[in-house]
Amino acid sequence: MAEQELSAEHLRELARRVRQALPPGVFYALVIWPPGQSSDCAYFSNAQKIEAREAIQTILGHGQR
Repeated sequence: MAEQELSAEHLRELARRVRQALPPGVFYALVIWPPGQSSDCAYFSNAQKIEAREAIQTILGHGQR
């Protein structure tokens, strides 16, 4: 898939597949970007933004230990 350009439709399909694979009550946050271009990212989640942001900040904090 790296060779293919990811359209918004492709990204929504990925998010849909992730959502279907998880049990009810489990949230996800899917962040995708091209190599070397982290400012050009797409974000999908089934959680409220504040909760997804807190989860991502928790993950980032683990790398600082």
